[in-house]
Amino acid sequence: LSFVEDPTRVFRAVRFEQRLGFRIGKQTEHLLKSAIRLKFLERLSGSRIFNELYLILAERDPLPAVERMFELGLLEAVDAGLDGRTSFRKLFIETHRTIDWFDLLYTGQTFRRWLCFFLSLTAHLGPVQMTRLCRRICVPERYQQILTVQRGAGLAVLRKLERRRPAARAPLASDLYRWFTPLDTEVLLFLMALTGQERVKQWISHFMTSLRHEKPGLNGRDLEKMGIPPGPVYKKIFDDLLRARLNGQVTTLRDEKQLVLRKYCE
Repeated sequence: LSFVEDPTRVFRAVRFEQRLGFRIGKQTEHLLKSAIRLKFLERLSGSRIFNELYLILAERDPLPAVERMFELGLLEAVDAGLDGRTSFRKLFIETHRTIDWFDLLYTGQTFRRWLCFFLSLTAHLGPVQMTRLCRRICVPERYQQILTVQRGAGLAVLRKLERRRPAARAPLASDLYRWFTPLDTEVLLFLMALTGQERVKQWISHFMTSLRHEKPGLNGRDLEKMGIPPGPVYKKIFDDLLRARLNGQVTTLRDEKQLVLRKYCE
């Protein structure tokens, strides 16, 4: 009655099987499959299911455990959209490679590896399906916005970039900044892993390594010294300066001051 008393043990069985390198015994596997077939997972709260999925996706290499869950029909029991018919192996491998690339940048920036893999696991789901899954497994509020709003916005940008003709010029740095700044690191890494176009990977990489933390050299005190009184105009000035800096139109403080004087002080 082990799996009947606590159906979360089916997730733990898979997690420990893959982490420790053993094979679940035939009789135990039969009982595990029976618990899934008899829908004992429906007795679990969404938050308990989410916690077990989180622990699996937080493993150093979650792919073997995810493949095993698909094999056992465990994920399909959680949500009908997770039936394993859509190939996910290649995307998981690419996600792992992308995460390793980011780790090697030594930026010191923390990010949630498991969330990158969750995005990859659900990459084939549409917006309605993703929202339904988030509700079913009680995804915490702080992640729902990433998995629905940011994911949708990121996929829209990705489609836009992938449709660009090969001969077309690269997008402006200021456009990359505008499109990608609202997205968390996990979504950016997911998009890098998802795209099959090398040039799109390079654009996302360029934003993450060079553009993301760019900012104007001038500050509010500098503008005051130039005779510009504080007010809403400051935001417009800083936006203009940032855009010019991103696009290489200004590179020094002197350049920035000349731009401001030319545009706002004449």
